[in-house]
Amino acid sequence: MSADGLRNHRQSKTEFVRILTDERERERALRERFADFWGTASAEPRAIYDAFISASPLTNDVVLEAVDEPAMGVVGSSEAG
Repeated sequence: MSADGLRNHRQSKTEFVRILTDERERERALRERFADFWGTASAEPRAIYDAFISASPLTNDVVLEAVDEPAMGVVGSSEAG
């Protein structure tokens, strides 16, 4: 790191946020569910991802949109600029 970088470097501060007991139980259950899923997942990566997302809990105001692209960020050649 350069001398300027050292002078401008700030120490980041770690802050802990405590969660309520019922939130800890929900977190534990969710982590267990994730571990079970990923521990047994066996298929093509896209199929595994789709299964994971489709089983994920939703929250209010979430809008799902189906896509049929071979990979993220793929743009048709007619749209390339």
